[in-house]
Amino acid sequence: MLRILFYKNLNMNISTQLPENMEIELHGIVQEALNNVIKHSGANSVEVNITQKQDNLILEIIDNGQGFNVKKVEAISGIGIPSIRERVNRLGGEVTFKSGVGSGTRVRVCVPLDYDVQSSV
Repeated sequence: MLRILFYKNLNMNISTQLPENMEIELHGIVQEALNNVIKHSGANSVEVNITQKQDNLILEIIDNGQGFNVKKVEAISGIGIPSIRERVNRLGGEVTFKSGVGSGTRVRVCVPLDYDVQSSV
Protein backbone atom coordinates (compact mmCIF):
# COMPACT_ATOMS: atom_id res chain seq x y z
CA MET A 1 0.00 0.00 0.00
CA LEU A 2 1.24 3.47 -0.89
CA ARG A 3 0.61 6.30 1.56
CA ILE A 4 0.32 9.73 -0.10
CA LEU A 5 0.49 12.88 2.04
CA PHE A 6 -0.42 16.32 0.66
CA TYR A 7 0.88 19.54 2.24
CA LYS A 8 0.18 23.14 1.31
CA ASN A 9 1.79 26.33 2.59
CA LEU A 10 0.79 29.27 0.45
CA ASN A 11 0.85 32.97 1.33
CA MET A 12 -1.80 33.66 -1.27
CA ASN A 13 -5.17 35.04 -0.30
CA ILE A 14 -7.60 32.14 0.19
CA SER A 15 -9.78 33.50 -2.63
CA THR A 16 -6.83 33.59 -5.06
CA GLN A 17 -6.92 30.93 -7.70
CA LEU A 18 -4.12 30.00 -10.06
CA PRO A 19 -4.76 30.45 -13.77
CA GLU A 20 -6.58 27.43 -15.16
CA ASN A 21 -3.78 26.49 -17.57
CA MET A 22 -1.27 26.57 -14.70
CA GLU A 23 -3.53 24.33 -12.60
CA ILE A 24 -3.82 21.87 -15.49
CA GLU A 25 -0.05 21.74 -16.01
CA LEU A 26 0.66 21.33 -12.27
CA HIS A 27 -1.96 18.58 -12.05
CA GLY A 28 -0.28 16.78 -14.96
CA ILE A 29 3.13 17.08 -13.28
CA VAL A 30 1.83 15.60 -10.01
CA GLN A 31 -0.05 12.88 -11.90
CA GLU A 32 3.03 11.85 -13.91
CA ALA A 33 5.31 11.94 -10.87
CA LEU A 34 2.92 9.79 -8.81
CA ASN A 35 2.55 7.40 -11.73
CA ASN A 36 6.35 7.02 -11.80
CA VAL A 37 6.40 6.41 -8.04
CA ILE A 38 3.78 3.67 -8.38
CA LYS A 39 5.37 2.02 -11.42
CA HIS A 40 9.06 2.22 -10.58
CA SER A 41 9.97 3.21 -7.02
CA GLY A 42 8.69 0.49 -4.72
CA ALA A 43 7.94 3.31 -2.23
CA ASN A 44 5.43 2.94 0.57
CA SER A 45 5.21 6.67 1.24
CA VAL A 46 5.21 9.82 -0.88
CA GLU A 47 4.75 13.48 0.00
CA VAL A 48 3.36 16.15 -2.29
CA ASN A 49 4.27 19.62 -1.03
CA ILE A 50 3.19 22.92 -2.52
CA THR A 51 4.60 26.14 -1.11
CA GLN A 52 5.12 29.73 -2.12
CA LYS A 53 8.51 31.45 -1.96
CA GLN A 54 8.42 35.10 -3.00
CA ASP A 55 6.75 35.12 -6.43
CA ASN A 56 7.32 31.43 -7.12
CA LEU A 57 5.29 28.33 -6.54
CA ILE A 58 7.35 25.34 -5.37
CA LEU A 59 5.99 21.84 -5.95
CA GLU A 60 7.85 18.87 -4.50
CA ILE A 61 7.09 15.17 -4.83
CA ILE A 62 9.25 13.12 -2.45
CA ASP A 63 9.21 9.34 -2.14
CA ASN A 64 11.04 6.83 0.02
CA GLY A 65 11.51 4.32 -2.78
CA GLN A 66 14.53 2.61 -4.24
CA GLY A 67 15.74 5.70 -6.12
CA PHE A 68 17.52 5.68 -9.45
CA ASN A 69 20.48 7.03 -11.35
CA VAL A 70 19.06 10.27 -12.80
CA LYS A 71 21.57 10.60 -15.68
CA LYS A 72 21.07 7.00 -16.73
CA VAL A 73 17.26 7.22 -16.69
CA GLU A 74 17.22 10.56 -18.54
CA ALA A 75 19.26 8.94 -21.33
CA ILE A 76 16.59 6.25 -21.80
CA SER A 77 13.69 7.05 -24.06
CA GLY A 78 10.63 7.27 -21.86
CA ILE A 79 7.55 9.37 -21.29
CA GLY A 80 7.61 10.34 -17.60
CA ILE A 81 10.57 12.66 -17.09
CA PRO A 82 10.33 14.30 -20.56
CA SER A 83 6.61 14.91 -19.99
CA ILE A 84 7.31 16.60 -16.65
CA ARG A 85 10.07 18.74 -18.21
CA GLU A 86 7.79 19.78 -21.06
CA ARG A 87 5.02 20.86 -18.69
CA VAL A 88 7.47 22.81 -16.51
CA ASN A 89 8.89 24.55 -19.59
CA ARG A 90 5.38 25.65 -20.60
CA LEU A 91 5.09 27.23 -17.15
CA GLY A 92 8.41 29.07 -17.56
CA GLY A 93 9.85 27.16 -14.62
CA GLU A 94 12.62 24.79 -13.62
CA VAL A 95 12.60 21.18 -12.49
CA THR A 96 15.24 19.16 -10.69
CA PHE A 97 15.35 15.44 -9.99
CA LYS A 98 17.38 14.32 -6.99
CA SER A 99 17.74 10.61 -6.50
CA GLY A 100 20.23 7.90 -5.87
CA VAL A 101 19.99 4.16 -5.81
CA GLY A 102 18.52 3.21 -2.43
CA SER A 103 17.77 6.78 -1.34
CA GLY A 104 14.35 7.70 -2.73
CA THR A 105 13.55 10.50 -5.13
CA ARG A 106 12.74 14.21 -4.91
CA VAL A 107 11.17 16.03 -7.85
CA ARG A 108 11.28 19.80 -7.30
CA VAL A 109 9.40 22.19 -9.59
CA CYS A 110 9.73 25.96 -9.29
CA VAL A 111 7.41 28.12 -11.42
CA PRO A 112 6.81 31.87 -11.39
CA LEU A 113 3.31 32.77 -10.21
CA ASP A 114 3.09 35.65 -12.68
CA TYR A 115 4.05 33.63 -15.78
CA ASP A 116 1.67 33.99 -18.74
CA VAL A 117 0.93 30.33 -19.39
CA GLN A 118 0.32 29.59 -23.04
CA SER A 119 -2.88 27.73 -23.83
CA SER A 120 -1.02 24.80 -25.40
CA VAL A 121 -2.45 22.18 -23.06
